[in-house]
Amino acid sequence: MKLRFTDEQIIAMTKEQELGEKTADVCWRHGALGREALKGFGK
Repeated sequence: MKLRFTDEQIIAMTKEQELGEKTADVCWRHGALGREALKGFGK
């Protein structure tokens, strides 16, 4: 299965969230919507 985001993009999104950004804001900025937005956060 091919992921929509590269590992680097997922790491960047996770770091932004850890710095206090709201998950919805991070996902919106990176173009991730719905369940796709959460695929990388658990890794």
